[in-house]
Amino acid sequence: MRTKLGVLAMVFVMLSSLTFAAGGKEAGGKAAQPEGGKKYKFYFSLSVIGNEWMTSCQNMLVAMTKKPEYRDKIDLKIQVSGDNAQKQIQQIEAMVKAGANAIIIYPISPTALDQAIKAATDKGIVVYCLDGKVEEPSAHSMGTDAIKMGETRMEWLAKEIKYKGNIVRVTGIPGTLFNTEVEQGIDNVLKKYPNIKVIASVNGEWSQTAARARMTEVLATHSWDDIDGIITQYGGYTLALMQIEAGRSPEKLLPIAGEAENGQRIMMLPPGTVDGAYGMRSISIGTAPYQGALAVKLCMDILDGKTVPQHTIVQSETAVTGKVKMAKDGSFEELKNGANVFSPTLVSPTWNTDIYLDELGLGLNASLLGEPD
Repeated sequence: MRTKLGVLAMVFVMLSSLTFAAGGKEAGGKAAQPEGGKKYKFYFSLSVIGNEWMTSCQNMLVAMTKKPEYRDKIDLKIQVSGDNAQKQIQQIEAMVKAGANAIIIYPISPTALDQAIKAATDKGIVVYCLDGKVEEPSAHSMGTDAIKMGETRMEWLAKEIKYKGNIVRVTGIPGTLFNTEVEQGIDNVLKKYPNIKVIASVNGEWSQTAARARMTEVLATHSWDDIDGIITQYGGYTLALMQIEAGRSPEKLLPIAGEAENGQRIMMLPPGTVDGAYGMRSISIGTAPYQGALAVKLCMDILDGKTVPQHTIVQSETAVTGKVKMAKDGSFEELKNGANVFSPTLVSPTWNTDIYLDELGLGLNASLLGEPD
């Protein structure tokens, strides 16, 4: 755990079909218990991959199925469709034919999968969608309050720049519900402050690489001195690093409202705490990659006959400069005691820090390697 394990985790997520440890659910919604050593058939349908949030989400889902209470009850398979809605539909249809008991989905669209989801739930299959609702009402779903997240980030940035000045806005993947709602929240706040000007709005694609590329394009027509603040769905660490690379001193780093990347939170620590700590003015609100693990638990609750809300609001952890606490080993106990950023010796700077939920009992091993503590 004292060495960087991000590369291992990225290799882990690139496997498009993995089997671990699941039985049946009778039509009409009544749970059927596995018989004769059989397991419930769980599927995870991924659309977007390639960023650290999704890697962590998948790893934590896998780790949950390996916990003692589930490892003998769940058989898990994972499939990746990419940004192709038709492919994701076909994969879901194949999961239904294969006898799935539960399908956990990161949907490429809030509407495109509706018929496939309805066909699954009509057969008594539990369908759980991550990171926001879909329009098909028979699906269970979970996600953060993305509109509120956008509003909170923008209100903080507005106050930080004294309600006037030029900002750069970096969005996520167009068409996804989460991206739409975060941007709606930002717009809600910007309407209140006409003296804040968005001098550039670019698509960061929830990618560090894309964020750097788009910001480089912005800097072709603007200088860092033209900008008073940045609000971004992803890539805050990279956007701060670009300023350091350009020769800006740490005390002149622009305020950044963004996600929960470890490097961003390291930069928020008091100068001298660790290498790369600058006391940067920032608000960091995560979107909880533990959603996959929580979905496993809630699916099992449903299969066991328990009542689960149709939509679960996932609480977003917020860190601001001055309220960042570093974990030394990333254990569940450290996270339970309030740690919200990891030592740079443990993870890459782009890793997502918002992995703690008390009822799951998972720590950094789950996020990085898909293994419970």
